[in-house]
Amino acid sequence: MALYGIDRYGVGTYGPPSDAWPYLQVFIGTSRESESLILDDPDRGILDDATLGDDLGFTWETVTNDVLDQGVSINRGSTRNQGPYFRYEAGTATFGLLNQDGRYDPTNTASPYFLGGVSQLRPSLPVKIEALYQGVVYPLFIGYVDRWEVTYPGRGTTTSTVSVTCNDIVGVLAAADKPESPEQGTDDTVAARLDRIFDNVGLADDVRDFQVDTLETLQSTNLARDAWTEALVTADSFNGYLYADRVGTLRYRTKSSFPRSPSVRFGDDGIPVEGARITSDVEQVYNVVKLGRVYSTVGAVEDIDSRALYGLRGYSRSDLICTTDEQVANSLDYVLSQFSDLRLRVEAINVTAADTDDPLKWQALLGLDVLTRVATTITTPDARQVSVEGLVRGITLRAGRFTWDWTISTRQAPDRGGNFTLDSGSDGVLAVFTNQQVQVLTGWYEWLSTESDYAAVASTLTFNDLLFGEVIFGSPTVVFYILLTLRDYLTDELGWTEQEATRFDRDLGKFYSDEFTRLISSVADLPDYPTLAAF
Repeated sequence: MALYGIDRYGVGTYGPPSDAWPYLQVFIGTSRESESLILDDPDRGILDDATLGDDLGFTWETVTNDVLDQGVSINRGSTRNQGPYFRYEAGTATFGLLNQDGRYDPTNTASPYFLGGVSQLRPSLPVKIEALYQGVVYPLFIGYVDRWEVTYPGRGTTTSTVSVTCNDIVGVLAAADKPESPEQGTDDTVAARLDRIFDNVGLADDVRDFQVDTLETLQSTNLARDAWTEALVTADSFNGYLYADRVGTLRYRTKSSFPRSPSVRFGDDGIPVEGARITSDVEQVYNVVKLGRVYSTVGAVEDIDSRALYGLRGYSRSDLICTTDEQVANSLDYVLSQFSDLRLRVEAINVTAADTDDPLKWQALLGLDVLTRVATTITTPDARQVSVEGLVRGITLRAGRFTWDWTISTRQAPDRGGNFTLDSGSDGVLAVFTNQQVQVLTGWYEWLSTESDYAAVASTLTFNDLLFGEVIFGSPTVVFYILLTLRDYLTDELGWTEQEATRFDRDLGKFYSDEFTRLISSVADLPDYPTLAAF
C-alpha cells in the first residue's frame, strides 16, 4: 500500500519500475528554531509576530514511505483564461498517508509529532514534494498543509489513512487580510509596492523575486484588501505577471521578460503527447478595451477590423493604480495589440512518462514551470501540421509508483514587449529590453539623475523619457550620452561588428529622426563621458 520501500509495518518492497525513473519524495517540516507562522499556535500563530514562507530552520522529515501508492496530485497555475491579465490561482497538492499507528492523527497525544502538549500536524505545516532523478533534485511543490482528514477503520475495514491537502504561498497570501492602514507609498515603483504589501503580512524576503521594472510609479495604498488582491492590482497596472514558481518563490515579471523562442517542445518535434486539445475561440478576444485608474476618467480604444470579424468583445476596468493617464494609455494600446486578434491556444496536452527512459524528456518535464514558453506541434489525421506557441498557464501532475502523468495548458505569449531584436518590425526598437538590461539601466538612471554631471537635467525626466525618446530636445547631450553608452555596452556584450553597431545607430534614429542624425554627425564635439562599472 505504501509508495516505496519496506514500510514501518513490514509490508512489501516497492520502487520505481526502472532505475531510469525518478523517485517521488514527500517531506513535512515539523519544527524550526526561528519564528514561523503556524496557525493557532500560541507563540507562532500571530501574523504580525511570525514569518510566512521562510523554510530556513525547518526540520524536514520524509514521509515518503507512508505515502499511499497512488502518490500525489499537484495543480499549479490557472485553470482557465480570465481576461487579458494572467491570474495565478493558489497551487494545490494532495496525497494520502498510511496511518495504522496513528502517527498522522492530530488528535493522538502519543504521536511522535505531538510535542510540548501541541500537535505539529496542523494547518500551515510546511510541505515539499520533490523528484530525485539521476542524482538531481527537482522541486515540484512547496507549500503548507490546509487540511488533515483522518479516515478511521470501520465495519469491514482495518486500515486508517490520512488525506492531506496543501496550498502554496498564494493560498496563504489570499487569506492574509489585515485591518486598513493609513495611506502610504505614493510614487512607489512596482517592486517597492510589492515589498510594502508583503512586508505588511510578514512574507520572508528570501521567497521574493521581483524583476526590476522601469521607474513607473503607483498611487498610494491603505493596504485594505488581502495581500494577494493588493499585489494583483499592482501587477495589472503595468501588465505584469505575478506567480509562485515550483520552488515556492513568489515572482513578478514584466511583459518584456519572456523569451522569443520556446524552451520546451511537445508533439511531433519534441516530447510525445498522448492527446491534445487545441482551441480556437473568442474567449481571449477583446477588441474594445476600456481602462481607467482610480480617481481619473476611463480611456478606451477599439479595433474596428476585429469587431467586424468577431463582433463586439469588450473588456473594462477602472481600478488601476498607476499615477498618470499616459500610463493607462500605454496599457490600453498593449492590451488591444495582444488580444484583438484570434489566437490558437493549447487547452490541454496530456503527457505520460510511462513509456520511456529518455533522460532529456524527464529533465524537461520535471523542470517545467508556469509561464515557461513552449511549442506544441500536432499532425492531424489528414496529414496537416498545427503548431501553437504559448506560455504555460496551468500544470497538473499525477505522480505515483507506476504513474507520472502531466496535463498542460497554455495562454498566448506576448508578441510585443519582448527582447530587443534589430530589424524586427515592432521588436526592433529601443522600447524593450532583456531583464538583465532593465536591471542595469534602472541602476544607471538612478546614478545619472543623482550623481552625474547631468543630474540637474536628468532628474527632471523620467526613465522612459530618456530611453524611449519622448523628450523635448532641450537636453540632447544627456539623451545622446545615454544612447551612446548603451550602444557601447551592447557592442561589447554581444560582440557586435562595426556594421551591426551602425545598424543599431540607424534603428535609434527612427526615434530621434533629424535631431539624432545631427548628433551622430557631431559626435567628436560632445564631451567625454565616464564608463560605468555596471557595463
